[in-house]
Amino acid sequence: MEIIVKHFDELTTRELYEILKTRSEIFVIEQDCVYQDLDDKDQDAIHVFCWNDEGRVAGCLRVFIKDAEKGIVQIGRVVTLEHGKGLGGKLLREGVKVATKSFNAIKIYLEAQVYAIGYYAKEGFEVVSDEFMEDGIPHVKMEKRVRTDDGLPLIELNVLSEEEIKEARDKKDKEIAEKSRKSKLSDLQVSELYSEHMTKKPDVLKLHLELKMKRASREDVEVLRRLGKVEKDRITRDILVPADITLHALSYAIQRSFGWQNSHLHCFKYPAAVFQEMTGGKEEPRDDVYAKYDGLVTEWIKLCGLYFRFPTTEYEDLYWDDDYEDGQNFKVWQRKKYTGPYEYNGKWELYHFAHPTAQSLIEQNPMVRVTPSFDEWMEKGKKSEDRMVPIEKASIKDIQFGFDNGMDELLERLPLIELLIPERVKRDENALSQLDFLCKRQEKEDAELPVIPMAHYINYLYDYGDGWEVKVTLTDLYYTKTRWDVVKECDVRSRTFVAKVDDKAFLEDTTAYDMNNQPLEYEYAKKVATVHYKKKPTCVALDGMCVMDDVGGMGGYIDFLQNLKHGDPEERKELRDWATYMGWTGKLPKPESLL
Repeated sequence: MEIIVKHFDELTTRELYEILKTRSEIFVIEQDCVYQDLDDKDQDAIHVFCWNDEGRVAGCLRVFIKDAEKGIVQIGRVVTLEHGKGLGGKLLREGVKVATKSFNAIKIYLEAQVYAIGYYAKEGFEVVSDEFMEDGIPHVKMEKRVRTDDGLPLIELNVLSEEEIKEARDKKDKEIAEKSRKSKLSDLQVSELYSEHMTKKPDVLKLHLELKMKRASREDVEVLRRLGKVEKDRITRDILVPADITLHALSYAIQRSFGWQNSHLHCFKYPAAVFQEMTGGKEEPRDDVYAKYDGLVTEWIKLCGLYFRFPTTEYEDLYWDDDYEDGQNFKVWQRKKYTGPYEYNGKWELYHFAHPTAQSLIEQNPMVRVTPSFDEWMEKGKKSEDRMVPIEKASIKDIQFGFDNGMDELLERLPLIELLIPERVKRDENALSQLDFLCKRQEKEDAELPVIPMAHYINYLYDYGDGWEVKVTLTDLYYTKTRWDVVKECDVRSRTFVAKVDDKAFLEDTTAYDMNNQPLEYEYAKKVATVHYKKKPTCVALDGMCVMDDVGGMGGYIDFLQNLKHGDPEERKELRDWATYMGWTGKLPKPESLL
């Protein structure tokens, strides 16, 4: 409804008639109160009113000077025919504007019926008198100061109604969603997604975790279906994690998702082909075979401390927060590790510690002895001999066997979102140029800089003996909006105050959106909001029971399931007891209780 503001002299005969008719209908007839409505104050007042679809004045009020010397302006005859639509609030706020701008009010005065005190209080009016009777109805005097005594304006805090918030949110959501549907995510580069397409930075990531089935046969898959409660052909998890989760914290969440108890070494790696590209290698390795990295050591040194660890064996530093003690509840301890806020308290992953250490390889080892690989030895036989190579010309594969850990292990202090490109989105065409610029810039900066996502998935390796490997894919990004965001985004009104709500109501009030700016269904949006505000990952879907430590990898787990089902009674009891000790339940967990 359009709000109309007119001085008495500007009103048409019909407008004046309908205003008086509405006032009479409510104040005289509905409230059963005979009083003199026409009090000779209308002629000096500015009238604020609006029409409904039936041609009636749906609501109105008047504003006039009460005390010119003290700057007091009065609002009166506030009435609406329609309730529950926020109409009264809109009229009153417009009345305050008229009092402030047209009459230069210092204070705004009104006389409120007692039942309406809360309504006026929402708009900043305060009770300044005891109750008194007027025309047989209890009233109080209320005031709102809008300027100082010197005439300087006060900061005005307006309160948005729930209806206004919802109306503004729905309107903006529809506008953004319709515009985004016209765009194809597959046409976007990752920098375009974050800087232009998404209306807000991601708050939550959706990850798909797939336990790799290296060299698994059809029979193996059938065993998992029959005995491991796998519906498809992989043990998988879909989890929601805070957007700022680090690889270090994610490691604990992955272990919990698949039933491991932090009993072995682990690491994260980019796909071998991406590592090759980043270090200038030429061969085309695959993740499922040993990678022959032929990029130069000098190229890897540029990235050490920026993306990749120095292959140190200082395990106390690498596992700086491994503080579990006997007697603690392991699940509670593990949960704390993947719940934010996230931090890093080691030193070997800091750029200005790891990078100089990597550079010292050149100074301390100007020449390196290169031992022929097994393939070279087989090809050349006895003619294959060790050779000395200047380290500037040495490849990564020439020196990697001199370290206990891999030169391709990712830094776990890095947030996951800085490393992964979402599915359906392209890597930046100039990513390698950006990478080169980042390396040069980081050398000049004291603080660690954000890095550039280079791959669509990373691999998580756990227990190098059992050989577990999890493929981590970023399938969607979500952002949230609160009532504060709505006010800011929609510019509903400047200097707006929104009433605070408790945590439960706050979560229910928060809406969430995917990376294509489409609003999420209510229940799912609540899960996203909870992950964001509580900084705690949650599982939303899974396929297959959990595995366990020290079972012998996927092959050993499949044998375990078969023996547990078909072994002799004594063997089955021993297996069951051992599995229980390892934390295995033999039940399919519920997604919501997994993490």
